[in-house]
Formats: sequence, structure tokens, C-alpha cells
Amino acid sequence: MDGIPHYILLAATLTAATVSTVLRGIYSKKYADSQAGYHILNCGVSAVCALLIAAMSGFNLSCSGFTVFLGIVFGATTGIQAITYSTAIGTGPVSLTSVIVSLSTVITALSGLFWGEKLSVWQIAGIALMTACFFLSAKKEKNEKKAGAKWFATAFITFLLSGAIGIMQKIHQTSAYSEELYPFLVTAFVFSAILSLACLPFALKKNKGEVFMPQPPENRRFKLKITSIVVFTGICIAFNNVINLYLSGKMPAAVFFPTVNGGGLILGVIAALIFFKEKPAPKQWAGLAAGIAAVILLCI
Repeated sequence: MDGIPHYILLAATLTAATVSTVLRGIYSKKYADSQAGYHILNCGVSAVCALLIAAMSGFNLSCSGFTVFLGIVFGATTGIQAITYSTAIGTGPVSLTSVIVSLSTVITALSGLFWGEKLSVWQIAGIALMTACFFLSAKKEKNEKKAGAKWFATAFITFLLSGAIGIMQKIHQTSAYSEELYPFLVTAFVFSAILSLACLPFALKKNKGEVFMPQPPENRRFKLKITSIVVFTGICIAFNNVINLYLSGKMPAAVFFPTVNGGGLILGVIAALIFFKEKPAPKQWAGLAAGIAAVILLCI
């Protein structure tokens, strides 16, 4: 990827992230009806990612103990983040969830201080607006359902985990083992798949064996839809992670993460309004506006 301009890679990763968000939204809102369903999605997506990234490396996966260890921690974090993210978009608005998750850029931007990178006045103002976004998002209208509390809790956890994921990307790609990009991601996704597979029996027991919402008796067509979502989501996330991990070591944290999160935020909100016909409440519109403004300021 060394010969490819950064702006082309950014466009590719933003497109992949938006498509994967839409596919996850369709799965979580239309098909999955339990934590078991979310674990099945993560297990399948992680397996596709691991296989595709291994193929991209020519199956040359020799690496250091540092890469294996950080890859396992990264995999555990991404696995849990995938479940909380699916839960959030399954129980609440995809648009506002995208805003909250994208604001994890403030965590990664602040982490740049440890690499000698400074925050501007605009970025500090963006952090203040981020706080306003959280307040407005958590504030419920009188006629909102109780699910709002579960949605905000899982969205906020996803926000924290997304920030941790960004920091680990930066740690690996600024280390002496930055060339071990592919083994790092393969290790992470294999562990993420194993984690969901291990949790699946407990999730099935908790949900009394229920995985998906009731469907028409067209089993083959239903299975084809689920398989297609898993495969295409896996492809998008694989390319998204490879490009993001590469760029995180080539661009300043205060530039790369806000750009990726900011662009993903805007595209995610637009996609949510188009594909899921969402109609945010007045305070949620205010939260959306504050979140978008915060990310724009963080990008300056």
C-alpha cells in the first residue's frame, strides 16, 4: 500500500465502513433478535476477515510474541465491541449510534499526546461539544421507550471500546513490529471468532434457543440472506481494518482518527436516514448536530 495515495485509501476505508454499518443495521433490526444472533454474526464476520486477510498476506503469518499478545487483546476488544455495537443499533437509532461511536476520535486524538502530538484550540472545543452530544443523546423524551437506556449504555460502551481499538492500532503501528500488520489482524479476528463461539452456548441458553426473528418458511432464501450479510460485512471490515491499521502508523493520530471517524460519521448518518427511515426526536437532532460539529472541530 506504500505506493497508494493516502486520500484514496481513506476513501476506500470510509466506503467499506459505511457499507458494513448498513449491513449490520439490516441484520440487527430485521433478522437478529438476541445476543446469540449477534455472536453468530461476529463469529462469521471474524472468520471471513481472518481468512481474507491471511490470503492477502500470502498466508505468511510468522510474527513476534508482541504481535500475538497485542493481537489477542485487540481481538477480545473488537469482539466485545462488535456485540455492543450490534446491540446498540438493534435497540436504538443507527444515526445517533454512529455519532456516539465516531466521537471515540477524542480518545485516540488525546492518545496522540503520548506520541508528542498536540491538540489545537478547535479540538478542545470539539471535546466540549462532544460532552453536549452525550447529554442530549442520553436525555429521553417522555414518550420514548425504556429501551433507550439499554441503547445508550451499549452505545457508550462501544464508544469506549472503539477508542481503545484506535489506541492499540497506533501502539502496534508505531512499534518495531509494524510490518507484522497481517499476522496482527489475523490473530485478532481468529480470537474474536473463538470468543463469540465460546459465548454462543450461554447466549442460546439465555435466549431459550432463539436466535432470529420469526421468518417466512423460505429457509433457503433466509439462509442465503444471512450468509450474504456475513460474507459482505466480513469483506468490508477486513479491508477497513487493514487500511486503518496501515494509515494509523503513517498519519498523525490527531489527523487520521478524526478524518476516519468524521467521514464515517457523516456517511453513517446519511445512510441511516436513507436506509432505515429514521426520524430522530428534537433533542436527538440537537445531539446529532452537536456530534457532527464536534467531529468537524476535532478534524481541524
